[in-house]
Amino acid sequence: MAIDVSKSGIKGLTDAGLAKLPRVFVHDHLNLQIKSGPPPADVKIPVIDFAGVNIYSTRRADSVAKEKLYSREESKKVTFNTKFDMSRALAAYWRDILTCVMALNPPAPEEITEACGDMLLH
Repeated sequence: MAIDVSKSGIKGLTDAGLAKLPRVFVHDHLNLQIKSGPPPADVKIPVIDFAGVNIYSTRRADSVAKEKLYSREESKKVTFNTKFDMSRALAAYWRDILTCVMALNPPAPEEITEACGDMLLH
């Protein structure tokens, strides 16, 4: 897929002047009708307060820094990509994903973009 080749994510598509939404991002209306039912009563969803945090800094981050992280290799602690299961999914999500494996041994600061490093490691 062009997104993987460019290693620039969704922002790369828009920066390139995308005029029409690619078919891979269009979800079949029949799939949207499927309901999974209510969640179990004991499930709690945490609320994260982003007040005062520049949550858009990664979106505007240096393209070279993002390209360095762009990968689908599960062995890496830090990856940037567009969809986890693109090969199996019926349609893609219109979003970029930054994944950081922090358990046991967090990644070294140089493995993370400067835009995210301070938030994740402190």
